[in-house]
Amino acid sequence: MFWPFTVAAIYSPPRHIISTDEYKDFLQTLGNRFIVVGDWNAKHTQWGSRLTTTKGRNLWRAMSDSNYDYISNGAPTYWPTDPRKLPDLLDFFVSNGLPRTNCQIHSNNDLSSDHTPVIVSLSTAAIDKTLPPKLTTRNTDCNTFQHYLEENTNLNRRLKSPTDPDQAAHYFTTLVQNAAWSSTPATEQQAPFIPNMSMHIRQLVAPKRRARRVWQRSRHVNDQHQYNRLSRRKRPAPI
Repeated sequence: MFWPFTVAAIYSPPRHIISTDEYKDFLQTLGNRFIVVGDWNAKHTQWGSRLTTTKGRNLWRAMSDSNYDYISNGAPTYWPTDPRKLPDLLDFFVSNGLPRTNCQIHSNNDLSSDHTPVIVSLSTAAIDKTLPPKLTTRNTDCNTFQHYLEENTNLNRRLKSPTDPDQAAHYFTTLVQNAAWSSTPATEQQAPFIPNMSMHIRQLVAPKRRARRVWQRSRHVNDQHQYNRLSRRKRPAPI
């Protein structure tokens, strides 16, 4: 189960420049466990934006310093009406004290705003997330793939009418798909692994994971010692 946590929404106008300390002050007012979502107008490639702006850089520093997490689907959420501007990601979640394995995010494309709403689902247990489909795997036979293309590719395709390029693109896409499917053996679907840890165990594991993230970012010897100390901490014996 989740402990009580704060839910908040934010809108940050693009004309305002917010410093790292100001982001920290705001996020600290939400308590130890929170999730906040909204239009941050802070772009950073870390959560899927096309580029990094000053506000995005300051927000990422505030999150890194405090070990806060972000939840983003990596897809554009802002669709400008100005044709000179490109779609980008401005809406995402910032959280603390909520396990990522228990969160799932998706977009709602039914509304007509210039911002695509993003929705996050929270569960008391780890959510089984379906992996995206792939044409190939590590077991794909590259020689069979190449041989299929060599034997079945037809280069004598007509490209004169307006519909010919679309038909040629569809033909090539289908050809590559069939080559991949014929050279990739079927794999058995394994039952999803759902961890079942008590709240006591989670409270022991969480500080270790936070210390590991800090050490991986800083590589400072003191952070490494803290991570090693938590790793050696005794855990309760299995019953």
